[in-house]
Amino acid sequence: MIDLIVQKLKSRGASRNHNLNSLILQSLKAQRSPRPEFDVSRSIIYSLKQQFRPPYNYPAFPAETASLAQELQQDAIREPLLDVSQIVPSYNVIVNDESLQNPFIISSSLVEIIREHTNNYQSQEDKAKAIYDWMEDNIEYGRDGRYGYKNSKETLETKEGICGEMAFLYITMARCCSLRSSFVDVEVDFKGKRVEHGCAIVDAGYRDVLADPAYHQFDIQHRRFRVLSDREVLEMFNEWRG
Repeated sequence: MIDLIVQKLKSRGASRNHNLNSLILQSLKAQRSPRPEFDVSRSIIYSLKQQFRPPYNYPAFPAETASLAQELQQDAIREPLLDVSQIVPSYNVIVNDESLQNPFIISSSLVEIIREHTNNYQSQEDKAKAIYDWMEDNIEYGRDGRYGYKNSKETLETKEGICGEMAFLYITMARCCSLRSSFVDVEVDFKGKRVEHGCAIVDAGYRDVLADPAYHQFDIQHRRFRVLSDREVLEMFNEWRG
């Protein structure tokens, strides 16, 4: 790829104004300790594009090279800060400031946890269980006094939450790795006791499963419950948030 670009640049007169070999060498030296996922070729291509971008009113710059530079600029590969390509199409990712209250908040910390703990799993069931296991090991039941009713980001930051707050975090993490998940209003729990309780439901591939970190059970068999739409959850959350 790099050799092809260099050859094209030289054939179009770029070498009259720039030393390509020196440019490539400088780009390599600039990366003293590249990350494991770092693409050196991408860095060199970016440097070439920067160098061969036609400056304003620069008559010595060949027109052919300027055209190639524009083509390269259009084809530039840029890594997104948040890769949402795996989110189920039925969900939308909305970027807003903190004035809007929403229970399902994606933070950079949450994304890193998802990548680390679900990348090695292929099936929906394994991903759903991996998220639950992470929460079981890292999120405790409790109410943190710094917030009102917490969203997923705040529950992750404080490492604790009550049933609904835990459900928000689970749902957000599940949706971020291509799993359908929703909030569940539990009226009668698995013991037959009437409760005011919330947990998550997730599509595990073969069937829907109730994930309940507050009850410490994955695939818990609550006896009576209702799956809420996000509209209903938002209304409840803003009421609870106060």
